[in-house]
Amino acid sequence: MDATKSQQFYFFIGRTTPPHFGHISAITQAILLARASHTCALILLGNGPSGGMRTNENPVEHETKAAFITHKLRELGYVEGTDFTIQMMQNPPNRQVVEFVSERILENVSHISIFQVAGNKDGDVEKHEFARTSTCKELVVRFGNSQKTFNCGFVSVDPAIGGTAAESGTAMSATKVRNKAVECYNRSDGDSDEAFRLWLEAFPFYKGDVETLRLSREIFGQIIRYKDTTLPSSSRSKTSRVRPEDSAQVRPSLVKTQSAKDKGPSAKRRKHGESGKGGRGSRRIRKLRNKKTIRKNRH
Repeated sequence: MDATKSQQFYFFIGRTTPPHFGHISAITQAILLARASHTCALILLGNGPSGGMRTNENPVEHETKAAFITHKLRELGYVEGTDFTIQMMQNPPNRQVVEFVSERILENVSHISIFQVAGNKDGDVEKHEFARTSTCKELVVRFGNSQKTFNCGFVSVDPAIGGTAAESGTAMSATKVRNKAVECYNRSDGDSDEAFRLWLEAFPFYKGDVETLRLSREIFGQIIRYKDTTLPSSSRSKTSRVRPEDSAQVRPSLVKTQSAKDKGPSAKRRKHGESGKGGRGSRRIRKLRNKKTIRKNRH
């Protein structure tokens, strides 16, 4: 296929709580792929449940994550707005991908491919399959009369392997980074400066120039601030989302509660002694009928 007639777009989706070397590695590969296609990489960052509720599992604010990632990418020579764009992920994220791609499709292009770049761990590729397929469907509808074709897929990249003792030569993990921050804080008896120093020794990735250290300290502080904050069970039920493909299966409950039954007409009749199954009125009627039967038998 003629290269001038095709175009490729690449996007990354991640919670990045906090951003670590593995995230930067995957994002960098998305940028390189996008550069080769003369496009811009889209980076979607999750913001936690309930529109940004901070907990021990989601302690880092979107603004902090975006600023840290942007600074790290700038250090690598990538330009925001040209090489990459960072957005807060909305639900569902496929709409953001559709808008991003639609604004950048060249007029003379006939075939467009959209790829999610994801690390080959924790099912990152499978968990966003709906976002990819929905993106293609929406683009087909939007450009239905333009004779453009769309293809959506993924690029699986190997997870970045850590080299420090704390990372133990295994794939980078945001959970591991958060747990280590809390461990350092507890070991330092609440001395945040000493705890931060120990954390940097465990993860040298967060060391760097003045701006890197400032943002790293902000990330560390937010992890410690919310280390004992969990998501309430009531909020969990409120924040659980139904995927669009499951909406047809959802039906309102038709089961009446006991309180609803007690408020019905039969309950009112029983309360006032009126006739009804099991009420005082029905028992009184049965007694009268029995008396009439006895009198008839006597005669």
